[in-house]
Amino acid sequence: NEILLAEESEVFNQAFQSAEPYEPDGLITGASRKEDYFSERVNEKSIPYPWKGLNKKIHGLRKSELVLIAGGTGLGKSTLTRELTHWLITNTEDNVGVFALEENWKRTYDGILSIELNKTLDLEHIREPYMANESNRKKYENAYDKLIINRGTVVNDDWGDYEDRKSVV
Repeated sequence: NEILLAEESEVFNQAFQSAEPYEPDGLITGASRKEDYFSERVNEKSIPYPWKGLNKKIHGLRKSELVLIAGGTGLGKSTLTRELTHWLITNTEDNVGVFALEENWKRTYDGILSIELNKTLDLEHIREPYMANESNRKKYENAYDKLIINRGTVVNDDWGDYEDRKSVV
């Protein structure tokens, strides 16, 4: 700006024309990667969804891609996510992480375990009597060990009110 105000636009033009190309980390230009683009590719096998119709449309989950499930209230986004999470834990060797932004970590685990045990364990009036029975509690703990501990399932623990989180922002 100072060069232009001093009416030395030629100095600016010369500096601009002679500048080395700059590529910030993580960003690429098509020119810099043309040879790589047309070279042999390693195609990773996708992980099929548990639903044939979805696989037919989008050919499964691909590693290193983010899947976003969006929709209106009450359409089953959380249920779909829990079913998919349970399926991935029980049918793949892949690590599974869940970042559920509208529920705490216990609710997330409840959802995964509910599918395994075919009980809506997130509802206290169902969970408490179920756990009061020694045999059921053992099944619950075994499911927790199998799906959460042994598989290393990871969930976020960033639930709380604004006051709890604003110090991080």
